[in-house]
Amino acid sequence: MYELKRGLLAMKYIAFELLPVYLIGLTIFILVLCMIQSFQWAEYVIVHGAKLSIVLQMAAYITLGFLPILLPIALLFAVLLTYGRLSGDSEIVAMKALGLSTYHLLIPTLFIGFVVSIVSLQVSFRLAPWGNRQMNTLLTQLAEARPTLTLRDGVFAEGAFDLVIYANHVDSASNLLYDVFIYDERDPKSPVTIIAKQGRMIAHNTGSGQAAYLQLSDGNVHKSSKSFYTKIDFSTYDINLFDRNKVRKEKIGPEQMNMQELYSAIKKIPPKDPDRLDYVLEWNRRWALSVTCLILALVGMGLGTVTNRRTSRSGGMVICVAAVVIYWTMQVGFESLARNGQLSVSIAVWMTNLAFLGFGIYQFQKVRQS
Repeated sequence: MYELKRGLLAMKYIAFELLPVYLIGLTIFILVLCMIQSFQWAEYVIVHGAKLSIVLQMAAYITLGFLPILLPIALLFAVLLTYGRLSGDSEIVAMKALGLSTYHLLIPTLFIGFVVSIVSLQVSFRLAPWGNRQMNTLLTQLAEARPTLTLRDGVFAEGAFDLVIYANHVDSASNLLYDVFIYDERDPKSPVTIIAKQGRMIAHNTGSGQAAYLQLSDGNVHKSSKSFYTKIDFSTYDINLFDRNKVRKEKIGPEQMNMQELYSAIKKIPPKDPDRLDYVLEWNRRWALSVTCLILALVGMGLGTVTNRRTSRSGGMVICVAAVVIYWTMQVGFESLARNGQLSVSIAVWMTNLAFLGFGIYQFQKVRQS
């Protein structure tokens, strides 16, 4: 009875050591993500005049979209730091001296890893797709209200309003473009190239929806086919960019679908359709990422538990970064093999988890024998 109570106290102690570090680590990774995106958000506010509330919405949606990736990374970071500290302070040696087994050290980590996996499932299945969809909707609304938000000086904007648009200078405040080049392939049978000295993006509300057009001045239109070439000079020329009343409902990608929508899409797409691969990959990836939380908890415990080494805690961050880089390199590599038809999707997505599981078991056996 005394041994059972002692074991429960040790597991409770480790769990309460691990939880705060995990929450702090997750917060740090979210802040790092926001710092990476902050320059783009500052440009939206300073250059394009976007409201602060819009930027805060972007931050929330991007965080939700990345949470399935951040959850296992933060867990690995927390486990490495916690067990590294326990090892560095010789607390693991003391626990073993009291008769506690390696399983007493493992159980709290696996329990927290299981809880994080359940949370990750819910985030991957519902919240992250919702965040990705809301982010896409927000960017579309910004583009409709301020069309020049999608354009940059001296950069070809491919896919902007289904056009290729280039301008030497973009004045977002007045929606003016200077030295404009446009390639319009919305009619594949008759593509059009347009060159103009100046253009103005004009957005307006039609009463039941948003619409926009590009008013060009002092330029020419070039049309060509196998049998003829036509050049038309103009002083003013209007190009319709979009009309929300006439645009069909936007197609959402697999990363914006919840699991029910993703499953329905997979069922509807024929097996030989190449587009089906992205949906099947996304389906398996969400399951695999959730299980990764449990596997990385095991790996972190094995790597962090190094008895009789006081320098173990200092390398926790380095080991975490190295493990994450190796994991995602392997994942991308195996998915590339799946896209090339050299591996089945299920094997490609789960291979990295299986490799890390084997490594985690190996490290755990080393801890048991130490």
